[in-house]
Amino acid sequence: MEKQYEHDEHELKTGAERIAQLKERIARHAEEKLKAKQEFDDQQGKYLTEKEEPIRIEKTNANLRQAVGHLQSEVKGLEGDRDDLVEKTAEQKATHDRNKQVVDDLK
Repeated sequence: MEKQYEHDEHELKTGAERIAQLKERIARHAEEKLKAKQEFDDQQGKYLTEKEEPIRIEKTNANLRQAVGHLQSEVKGLEGDRDDLVEKTAEQKATHDRNKQVVDDLK
């Protein structure tokens, strides 16, 4: 019986050591897994950035083309307004000159 007791005690001791070793390996593997996951995320981020860059640039270019189109339309509208104002001012000046001539003739 004494022999069985010593054997059981030895088994418990070696089992506890084995459990400690397994826990240590689990912790080490968890760290490695975390590092691998971070590296994967970094690489995936770089890949997606490189892959998305042309699309992002194209969208930016499309937005810029649209903005330029709006500005060109606005410039054309302002040029038309300017031309209308020049024409209207010329008409008002001509009317003013005619009225001044009439007033001068009446004197």
